[in-house]
Amino acid sequence: FSSLKSFYANSNKLNGTLPVSLGTLPDFSGASSLQILSLSHNKIKGILLESIGNLSKLKLLDLSSNSLNATVSEYKLSNLYDLQTLDVSDNSFTLNLGLNWTPPFKLQYLKMSSCKLGTNFPQWLQTQNNHSVLDMSNVGISEEIPGWFWNLTKLQYSNLSNNFISGVLPNLSSKLYDLPQFDLSS
Repeated sequence: FSSLKSFYANSNKLNGTLPVSLGTLPDFSGASSLQILSLSHNKIKGILLESIGNLSKLKLLDLSSNSLNATVSEYKLSNLYDLQTLDVSDNSFTLNLGLNWTPPFKLQYLKMSSCKLGTNFPQWLQTQNNHSVLDMSNVGISEEIPGWFWNLTKLQYSNLSNNFISGVLPNLSSKLYDLPQFDLSS
């Protein structure tokens, strides 16, 4: 595994818990060169292994559309310096990140729909000024969109639908060009 750079196992109809010899997810701790890990669109059950947080060269992590459950803490993300794409949507993840946490990475694509994010808008997103895709639909947010959100200038697609967002939207006429796709439905 030490020279493995990409591992794709998405859309294979894998289901249940992986064999005991592999654990719930393979232990990638020896894959120190791994840059791409994609296990999306399977039915893998279990928890997110601590070893994924040690993959400091990881650029893309796609675990979407599985049956994974875990509490994702700052610790699990603290060594992912090169991470550019994170997709954990359509799982049972709970994000437990501190209010003052500053991620070590700059994401371009963040998808976490249907995760348990909490009622507050995540403050750490304001440090992520390279976003072009942000999907936080159905995550339980129930407060106003903060003013700094409208300053995420590279955002091309944003989905905040199916939350309980309240408040008044600012005048978006100057932002419509910068936000060509913005979903606040439901």
